[in-house]
Amino acid sequence: MEIYVCVKSVPSDETICFDEKTGNLRRAGGAAMLNPADLVSVEAGLRCFEEYGGSVNVVSMGPSSTEAGLRTALSMGVHKAHLLCDPDFSGADVLATANTLAAFFRSLPGYDIIFCGKYSADGDTGQTGAMLAEILAVPHACGVCAPVSVEDRNVIVKQRLDTEWLTTSLPLPCLVVMENDAFYPRDTTLAGVLQSRRQEIYRENIRTIPHIEPLLCGSRGSATRVIKTFVPKHSRKGQFLSLSELGQLQSILAREGTHG
Repeated sequence: MEIYVCVKSVPSDETICFDEKTGNLRRAGGAAMLNPADLVSVEAGLRCFEEYGGSVNVVSMGPSSTEAGLRTALSMGVHKAHLLCDPDFSGADVLATANTLAAFFRSLPGYDIIFCGKYSADGDTGQTGAMLAEILAVPHACGVCAPVSVEDRNVIVKQRLDTEWLTTSLPLPCLVVMENDAFYPRDTTLAGVLQSRRQEIYRENIRTIPHIEPLLCGSRGSATRVIKTFVPKHSRKGQFLSLSELGQLQSILAREGTHG
């Protein structure tokens, strides 16, 4: 089984900042971590490998500073990591991201299952997985809540619909979007962390991916534009009342309740 997991490195909470001119999130130079939802999809890929063999690969798009997220995936037991890194890929929305990832997957000799997380912590659109599947013209299932099984070149997935479960069969190759609470991702070990530091991260750019369309990548290929990004100003003022003023507070609330 050739298993691929699409992951994303997102800024840690203390390093989030925006470029006010472009409206884009500043990723270069800040601390990054693997997107929490993608930890679940990495776990799904590893469980599939442990059951059916093959290899698990992760692929991400971002600047060099986002390697930390890929190292996390490698420390969990992933065999190979790919980073799509090029200035022409920057400023991509969901559509441009899916087009770039699709070009990468088309350049591969083959793949069986692509796992994706439900959404990214810094974007929360939840559209990349389904859009990638549509561009690649492969069947896909979203909201998968249990480990997948493979029977006769078909992937069996389970989705939860309120109080019922839906079981679906997808022919290979296919794409699966995992639900956040499908299971807990495994912890990394010291041995895994040390090994991940020695593993190579394979870099791809707009020149090494065959037949990629530059006009469909990055900000040029994006269908949406961020008009403005700003930090809201909170101008509400509070009034502090001591315990001795409790009677005054009660009269204020009574008066407001009467007017309301």
